Amino acid sequence: MNRTGKSLVRAFIAVGFLLPARIAFAQSSNDSLEAGFKNPPDSAKPRVWWHWTGGNVTKQGITKDLEWMKRVGIGGAQMADIGQGSGQTITNPITFFTPEWFDTVKFAASESDRLGLEMSIFSCSGWSETGGSWVKPEQAMKKLVWSEARVPGGSSFVGPLPRPPDTTGPFQDVPVEWDPATFAGPIPKTPVPALYHDVAVIAYRVPTADRTLQELHPTLTSSIGAINGNTLWDGSFTQPLHLRLGDEAQPAWIQMDFGHPQSIRSMSVGMQHVWDGISPRYTVAILEASDDGRDFHRVANAYDLNDNSRMGLIPLEVTIAFTPVRARFFRLLFPAPPKAPIDPLLAKQLPPPPTERLVTEFVLYTTPRVDHFEQKAGYFLDAGLDPHATPHVDAADAIDPKSIVDVTRFMTSDGTLRWTPPPGRWAVLRFGYSLLGTTNHPATPEATGLEVDKLNSASVKSYMEGYLERYFAIVDRDRTGRLRIDALVNDSYEAGAQNWTEELPDEFRRRRGYDPRPWLPAMTGRIIGSSRQPTNFSGTCAAH
Repeated sequence: MNRTGKSLVRAFIAVGFLLPARIAFAQSSNDSLEAGFKNPPDSAKPRVWWHWTGGNVTKQGITKDLEWMKRVGIGGAQMADIGQGSGQTITNPITFFTPEWFDTVKFAASESDRLGLEMSIFSCSGWSETGGSWVKPEQAMKKLVWSEARVPGGSSFVGPLPRPPDTTGPFQDVPVEWDPATFAGPIPKTPVPALYHDVAVIAYRVPTADRTLQELHPTLTSSIGAINGNTLWDGSFTQPLHLRLGDEAQPAWIQMDFGHPQSIRSMSVGMQHVWDGISPRYTVAILEASDDGRDFHRVANAYDLNDNSRMGLIPLEVTIAFTPVRARFFRLLFPAPPKAPIDPLLAKQLPPPPTERLVTEFVLYTTPRVDHFEQKAGYFLDAGLDPHATPHVDAADAIDPKSIVDVTRFMTSDGTLRWTPPPGRWAVLRFGYSLLGTTNHPATPEATGLEVDKLNSASVKSYMEGYLERYFAIVDRDRTGRLRIDALVNDSYEAGAQNWTEELPDEFRRRRGYDPRPWLPAMTGRIIGSSRQPTNFSGTCAAH
């Protein structure tokens, strides 16, 4: 036999010896896998939500629940104090965070340890998110707010700057609507006081083409007759215009007549209660233009209802940017919602179709604005910003970055500005922050309070330490010295949008390398430099 043949024999002998071992190993693995399915280790056993609904909890019921979990192969429970749902009730429900409640929690932890079950707690009462009645207003979620004043340049200016709204709510002066079914959450047990602090005062030279509607004085008419346009471009969202909805042949509308052709580059539309919950996808508002007031063509849509709106993401204002349109007449059209067949059972759970539109703002701009700035600036959630690109903007129609001036130090504590702007037309934006008013939910009433500021590490740390210390003060340690509460559960984030905290400017500067304050006008939809302005701008402001 040659050397090659001997090698092959050795190889076959080796394989022959190895094959039974591998087959045996595979058989053993299969047996182990099957055994693991029949009797999984504790690490592989499922955990369950364990809702203590409305405080209807007894020690006897706790023992029965946990022993059943152990019996059916559950590995642990995630305990949550919940303010909604049904089930058995008791004569004297326990109240969240009272001595009786903590005594009951201690008993549940002890029983879990006795049965070898893992016990976890939620991060607050309810399942979203980190809030409670003990969260102070200054520790709660905040938003940026602003006001605007136009100032002539070339001479000394002394006068009050409008104070930005201190309204607790999602956007500018829109008040919060506490509702367990929304991101806002239920009404807090403790009344929320107004909170406001100034952030900065930023001025910029107004582009030549920029003219406000107050300066242009268009004539307004509507499907309900003559209307006061000042309420539609005053920056306030509290006094809606009620437009009765017609049919397909006679939709509701608002019309602006400039008296001569006027170039328009963008618009903002504010509305209340847009989604009716029933109709299929459709456009709520359509901007049209006309030279003669008879033949109109479409310019842009606002409030396109689609799957995003079904997620509760409808903003209270939408800004749309488009290529310049020059016309004398501009009309905002409100088509009637299309009728759609709907399951009768579902119809009982949803609001009826709207019979009117509540319009809070309708502003046309002679210069471009950031498309959908309300979502991009973090005032409202959005499922995706890619479709909302801002069109190309000529430098002459944007704010010149070199003209931006930080005049914060020229405003006194009572809001009076003393400043001599250079020649030109100037806009002064006074920025501050106020509360969102978001609460944890669905929580029991005693535990409902403000959501902690998610952007402030100190506030979050204070919340978590204070929350957990109350548990650690009452739970025992098991035989191994381990705390009987094993984990903290964050179920789902349903606290909505937030875009400000006190430390944001300093933290932004540290992380991004430049001062964000010169860019604050972009948070209101203004375009600085261009719609593609690179972020290598130094971010320094002049101070005249």
